[in-house]
Amino acid sequence: MSLKKEKIKGYNSYFISRRNENERNLKRLAILKSGDSDIRVEVFSTMPGVMIYTGDYLSGSYQSLSGVCLEAHYYPDSPNWPHFSQGIYAEGDTWRETIMYRIVWDHLQSYVFMHKY
Repeated sequence: MSLKKEKIKGYNSYFISRRNENERNLKRLAILKSGDSDIRVEVFSTMPGVMIYTGDYLSGSYQSLSGVCLEAHYYPDSPNWPHFSQGIYAEGDTWRETIMYRIVWDHLQSYVFMHKY
């Protein structure tokens, strides 16, 4: 998607992965590509989706749309929707999730940043 093509102010939206609800392996949730070069960021996670925020209303040191956030997490407002996986855990519960950010520049090697919770 291109903000210029879509003629919108920006994104503050959650995108759901195409996966079976019980699937727990890493799945690619998003690819962010530079329009001017061959650099991209790929987001992989065991979480069910990704929130994309483009800094629509930044002001001051940073102008509107001068950044982007790709945040893998559970469904927003999931406690109010019984058919969504909840992401709510009681004290003493054990849970594991993984988020991996892969930065790729086609002419160089990749860099991987991984968070395991």
